[in-house]
Amino acid sequence: MIRVLFTLLTAIGFVGCTSHDPEPIHIGQDTCEHCRMTISDPKFGGEIIYKTGKVVKFDALICAAAHQAENKDKVEKVFTLDFNNPGKLIDVTKAFFLQSKSIRGPMGADILGTETESGVKDLSQKFPGKVMKWEEAQKILNAN
Repeated sequence: MIRVLFTLLTAIGFVGCTSHDPEPIHIGQDTCEHCRMTISDPKFGGEIIYKTGKVVKFDALICAAAHQAENKDKVEKVFTLDFNNPGKLIDVTKAFFLQSKSIRGPMGADILGTETESGVKDLSQKFPGKVMKWEEAQKILNAN
């Protein structure tokens, strides 16, 4: 009886300790949860963390936005890759986004994310377009 109780408490402890942090994206190895393409560009894409702690990865923000919309009750956090710092994941609520016809991301997406306002303004000099926050970017991505 004590052994069974110990096993149950240990299992509950592991479930309670599930990480709710982003995981590194392995370029050329990880697959997009939405479109099933291999993630190939460390400047685009992102991750979603479910309330359970499960992490799913995406090759493009358009895929992440669609998946978030389809699973909104399950989603805890959404992250974007930082265009200015390839491979770095940023919470979308803290990121800045740029939409430009000059941007050619995976899945034809023309929106990129970056960590700082100054970073997105610098990018807008190279890729003239519209600077925005996630709520607006998500609406545009889901309209495509």
